[in-house]
Amino acid sequence: MLIGQGFPKSYVDVDPYNYRETAEDSFAALIAERAERRCPPFAGMSLVAAYAAIYDVTPDWYPFVGPRNDVGGYFDFNGGSGHGFKIAPAIGAELAEWVLTGRVRDDFAGLSHDRIATGRLFAGAYGGNRG
Repeated sequence: MLIGQGFPKSYVDVDPYNYRETAEDSFAALIAERAERRCPPFAGMSLVAAYAAIYDVTPDWYPFVGPRNDVGGYFDFNGGSGHGFKIAPAIGAELAEWVLTGRVRDDFAGLSHDRIATGRLFAGAYGGNRG
């Protein structure tokens, strides 16, 4: 059985070339305790293997899409986290229209990286930006 933890959890800055790739003992114990509470037959279970990976998110958990005011002629789509691959076809179509024609819907333009500098971050129902 694969068991892990979603939100809430703490976030820390890490060096992507030097980070712990296994679960810490305290984390494994916390997960075991929660699993046993939810499903009592799991009492006494043992950890077979564990891994840790880097999961990057934007400050407001919404992807960056579009141009950046400080880099002429540059457009991007990044910061989609674990769901970026699912929304990529729709984002790609909208972004291509923006790049080719200069036309963009206001709501889509709000995804620009420039929202950080202007303080227009999103508040959502999921992730670390719950408003």
